Amino acid sequence: MTHRPRVGLWLGAAILMAIGIAVEHGGSRAPAAPSTLFAQANESYRHGHYPRSLELYTTLLAQGMESGPLYYNLGNALLKNGQPAEALWAYLNAQRLTPRDPDLRANLAAVRLLLSDAAAASITTPRLGRLLTFNGCGSLQELAGATLMALWVSILCWMGWAWVMPIRRGLGPVAAIATLLLAAALAALIAQTYQEQGRPAAVVIAPTAQVRFAPEASGTVYFTLPEGAVVERLATLELSAASSWVQVRRADGRAGWVSAASLHPL
Repeated sequence: MTHRPRVGLWLGAAILMAIGIAVEHGGSRAPAAPSTLFAQANESYRHGHYPRSLELYTTLLAQGMESGPLYYNLGNALLKNGQPAEALWAYLNAQRLTPRDPDLRANLAAVRLLLSDAAAASITTPRLGRLLTFNGCGSLQELAGATLMALWVSILCWMGWAWVMPIRRGLGPVAAIATLLLAAALAALIAQTYQEQGRPAAVVIAPTAQVRFAPEASGTVYFTLPEGAVVERLATLELSAASSWVQVRRADGRAGWVSAASLHPL
């Protein structure tokens, strides 16, 4: 597995974000800039101080920072700290933002191998969804950009075909191809949006999660979920500040209620 912290892609965005951070005047100490925290977390990781690096990466997430390299490095630290299910959660979040990263793909495959017992219960992307999104080769932002670009190219081609008579014959096929590319990009964008937002998922982080018929600790256990299982989230019920339940569904369609503390939402 590759455990190489990522810095380049993060620093540019982090420096811009740091510009907007307010610095308190007076005796209190100003908070560290995101780029500084990220560098400190990477340094802690390199020296084997995994709990410290986890603390810093988590602080960045709590501040609203989000990027593929941040989730990737967090996953590496979690894996080194003996938390493979949490590492899977971090890698899956990184995949959503940087789906073509080869190091990420290698680490994701390795952690799934460690959690092989969870494969049977884990939901997967339907075949049609994989086909429409070209097997998840692009992030939502990339697909949105490709769709917008294809839209403008298609519009310009058809405008030229309609108004510029000397090139109408040659521009017709180009306009038709641009329209087909637009349709493909739009279908991929819709499918990817549904997979990420219309079908919310979660990773089981408890060694064994008991799924019950009713959202209560005394409810009858319906089935159990192994650590690292990826399940679909159907509903959330907060009974109190200390008691929250999530209705989940596994790969075979069985659904039930599990304590929210056993899950990390994706």
